[in-house]
Amino acid sequence: MGVPHRDYDYFHQPAELNIWVPLTRVFGTNTLYSESVPKLGDFHPFELERGQAVLFWGNQCQHYTVANDSNWTRVSFDIRVVLLEHFDRTYIDQRNKPTHFKLNQYYQLCSKPREDNRSTRLQAQSSPILPHKDQEATSN
Repeated sequence: MGVPHRDYDYFHQPAELNIWVPLTRVFGTNTLYSESVPKLGDFHPFELERGQAVLFWGNQCQHYTVANDSNWTRVSFDIRVVLLEHFDRTYIDQRNKPTHFKLNQYYQLCSKPREDNRSTRLQAQSSPILPHKDQEATSN
């Protein structure tokens, strides 16, 4: 069971956004709850089907989980992103300490999407992960 929190409480940069990607259907007690706007307190569950994702400001919006009393196990990825133009390399957190969330350590720099609006995948620079062979065939 999770404790309501903001990622800012754990010293993340304020401009950071969350992308939550459940790998299973999520609903009721097997999902993540969040407020829609910071300090509004209007907590609601994210109800998503497998293959869907949600982008939210987990840095400032409180979010949490509850005890899962469903018969479904939740499996998810939590991805945190900051647009490069909003990333503060000299960020000092609320403890008055320099950030330990650094580029090429916690954050991986990714390329921009193509300007012609054609579908393309973002590629992490120096990534040890290779694309699936079907993705390579469709991207050429």
